[in-house]
Amino acid sequence: MDVLSTSSSLDEFLFLWTLTLAKMMESRVTRLLKSLLRLLHVELCPILQKLRSIMPGENSIYKPLPSAHSTRVLELQPGSGTDPIVCSLIVVPDYNYPPDYTALSYCWGSATNTTNITCDGRDFPITWNLQNALRRLRSKSKTRIVWADAICINQADTAERRQQVTIMVNIYRQARHTCIWLGDIDGDAVLAMDLIRDLAHGVYTGLYMPEDPNHWLETIQKQSYQSGTVQRSTKARPVSSSDRRWPSFERFFQRPWFKRVWVIQEALNSSKSSILCGPQQMEWNLVVAAAMLVFLSQDSDHAVVPKLRHTTSLHGVKLMAGLLRLFDEDESQFLRALDSTTRFEATDPRDKVFALLQYQMQQEEFTVLSKEDNVSGLNLVYH
Repeated sequence: MDVLSTSSSLDEFLFLWTLTLAKMMESRVTRLLKSLLRLLHVELCPILQKLRSIMPGENSIYKPLPSAHSTRVLELQPGSGTDPIVCSLIVVPDYNYPPDYTALSYCWGSATNTTNITCDGRDFPITWNLQNALRRLRSKSKTRIVWADAICINQADTAERRQQVTIMVNIYRQARHTCIWLGDIDGDAVLAMDLIRDLAHGVYTGLYMPEDPNHWLETIQKQSYQSGTVQRSTKARPVSSSDRRWPSFERFFQRPWFKRVWVIQEALNSSKSSILCGPQQMEWNLVVAAAMLVFLSQDSDHAVVPKLRHTTSLHGVKLMAGLLRLFDEDESQFLRALDSTTRFEATDPRDKVFALLQYQMQQEEFTVLSKEDNVSGLNLVYH
């Protein structure tokens, strides 16, 4: 009797223990599933919201463009500070006859880190970095016309994207002004921009002139005189290789914008450009002059410029300034430039080739393939 009683008690204990364990596992699995669903909700909601706003239909802000020469611009309503962004799209029937507009060159930022603006009366998700750029660009008292690719191009329409890529050069050329948004200001940026002004002044006045076999700095000097940059330049402070601002200068050129391959053609094709970093603004010509001075000084002992660890972005500025011909008597120039862009960033690796081909198109007349064309084998030979 005692043995049977003990056996029954053990069976009951095992049953209760198994039941409790099953409930515990069920509870853990439930919590895990709930967490997973919350994560999917956070990640997918902005994407689904974006798709609803751009897919063709009654709720879409996009209507088909009338021709291959057409594009859109953004009418940005006035506001200040953290006021919500309110805007509307305007179709430009022919990019050769646009209204006065400002082209925006920027980095998109994380596609999952989005916020809503109001475009044509509807919620429209954009990245936080683009929102900050639009807030910086808008006027406090009047509307402003802007071109920003993430909004002005229907990103869900592959055919439209392909067509707009082919006229991107013209979009930046026709802009009255291009604003290059580098992001929010910090202490490094303040010091770096201060140093850039001093270095550029030294280039314009001939004070800092390292060995320059390609006469790039002379070209920059001539361009600055023609544009009036020299006349607007203020008296500079002396600079030395031990200047405390050099680390900030190096970090400034590590900002994401300088690492994106497509910004090469955006800067190159703009007739007038300026850098925006938080509330600060600087002419692009100053950045080019300072970057080229530093770049040319890396292979020689220069009293003003120290040796820097990171110079890839400075080579990019050389391309952006149009100082380098990629297809000339020395065909290796293109290969060297292509090699340098391996350290640049692009969503599609083929962009690193097409961006340089678009670059050369500005110096010689020939047909450039769209990156949407059938070049699927390219990724086998170029990474």
